[in-house]
Amino acid sequence: MKRMTRRLLAMLLAALMMVSALPVYAAEEALNDNATFAPAGPGIDPEPIFCEDGTVMWFAYDDQAIYGFSVSTEGTLHFCFSTEGSGISKAYDFTDVPLLTGDFDLRSSEFRWSIWEYCMEQKNDAPYDIYVAERFEAVPFNSNRDFLEIMESVYGKEYDNKVLKTDTTSYRGYTIVVKEMLDISVVRNDHYRYKGNQKILEFVTSTIGQSSFMARNHAPEIAQAIKTMYNLPGDIFLTSGAVDFWNCTAVRHRYTEVNGKGPYSSTTKSDYLLGIDDYNDPVDVQVRVLEVQYTPNQSYYQESSYSSLIRDAYQAYN
Repeated sequence: MKRMTRRLLAMLLAALMMVSALPVYAAEEALNDNATFAPAGPGIDPEPIFCEDGTVMWFAYDDQAIYGFSVSTEGTLHFCFSTEGSGISKAYDFTDVPLLTGDFDLRSSEFRWSIWEYCMEQKNDAPYDIYVAERFEAVPFNSNRDFLEIMESVYGKEYDNKVLKTDTTSYRGYTIVVKEMLDISVVRNDHYRYKGNQKILEFVTSTIGQSSFMARNHAPEIAQAIKTMYNLPGDIFLTSGAVDFWNCTAVRHRYTEVNGKGPYSSTTKSDYLLGIDDYNDPVDVQVRVLEVQYTPNQSYYQESSYSSLIRDAYQAYN
């Protein structure tokens, strides 16, 4: 794909290694100030996002909501949150925040937790704005072919019954063959509008609970991908437009045959990725690894010799 950059591939490879719109009148009900939030506090992202213009933003989440925060170079604290499945983000701006005077360290999870506590204490008496996730139907700028080419550049093309190893020495009289299948899927997920001068935080927190593949703990990757795709220096969109989300999946299924029979021992590794694109304008599309799942466990994929699969195949055969 001509628009795919080497930088994008490098980012993806490195990562692999290591609303429907609700009516506005429902906003008050969906974001009731008296809602009970997890008393132990939220999960805080390990690292904030440091923007080129000096703004720092990060996310937190608990069992009921996702929270977004940003601190400007002037010391203004922006806070928003969206409850599970509401499709609505409620946003506040706080100035003269005592925690943001003197020396402070936004890299500290403990300090950012104290920011969360401050916002939760202040929000009931503060003015706010409401942002509603705006889903729309449109013909996307790209087809799934663009993301399929990215997936194939990383995983290779799909294949069936590829022989990884033939073992005739581990167990006398037994020929054990390890095979693998690769399935790649790219499916358009959802598409949401954004407005000029809208905070990335509001866009992410309001949309993330509306789409499959996107869980609350994925917010930092999605926000960073949007910043990179649009080359945004700060935490706001510069123009109006719309984002397309794509579900990208790569599933490797390994299994064994013993003396021509099987399958016996088997394992599956599923990589779930999110593709992000602008629905109308040419951009460097983004792909982020959201989750990797192993069935039954990861150990089968940590051995280049396939010894555990071969051993378990022998035991299952006998």
